[in-house]
Amino acid sequence: MSKNKYWILINFNNSDDIHKLISLYANDINFIIVDNSKNYIKYNNESIIIPETNLGYIAGFKYALNSINDHSISKCIFSNSDIKIIDGLNKIFEINKDISNVIVPRIISPNGEQNPHLVKRQKKKYWVLRYVSSKNSILWFLWTFLANFRKKINKKLIKNSSLNYQKIYSGHGSFLIFNNIDFSKFKRSSHNFLYGEEIHFAEYFHMNNIPVLFNPKVIIHHNEHASTSKLNNNFRRILFNDSYKSILSKYY
Repeated sequence: MSKNKYWILINFNNSDDIHKLISLYANDINFIIVDNSKNYIKYNNESIIIPETNLGYIAGFKYALNSINDHSISKCIFSNSDIKIIDGLNKIFEINKDISNVIVPRIISPNGEQNPHLVKRQKKKYWVLRYVSSKNSILWFLWTFLANFRKKINKKLIKNSSLNYQKIYSGHGSFLIFNNIDFSKFKRSSHNFLYGEEIHFAEYFHMNNIPVLFNPKVIIHHNEHASTSKLNNNFRRILFNDSYKSILSKYY
């Protein structure tokens, strides 16, 4: 097992999914589990760290980084647990050891393709619209309805288009591959509890000239049954609103 290859996963009542991943890939990579729900049962030789309180997604990732001696010379996967690597495992860490970059795979979910998440950095009005729509439950219902309709249209269009290797702004947060990235400044920054992690990462990489590369030869299936999907709709709206507020205040 390589000492410099890590896979960080957040447990919040999703131990079974985590165990499945460990059973498949424990010989190839070091697993670090952040036990937010404090009910994780050790499966193999994974590292388990238990914070005092539920840290959420992105703060859980930062907490796990403390278990890595030097992330600037390490290769790290950060992902949801409800995923499966379909193809390209051998391509995930094919990179010159001296290069810092982010690899974004092709992610296929029941709702269609999830990458590239954002090819270009969006203007302020893009986030203002999302922030305003998430302040009110009726507006949020209309927004999510239209967004889901758009996803269905895009799903049909993408089937007929080619997915090309390219440099992008942001990858979907359910599966990210980090190669030799110094996260020291990122760890010291504050972030919201849930959602919007793609943008927090993208902005950090944008400000530090770290390329984010979409590689469609690495294929991931995302089941989208993670614990966040079980949250009350109104509570999710509030969390999204907080994430948009955080993005606007930090980057625009």
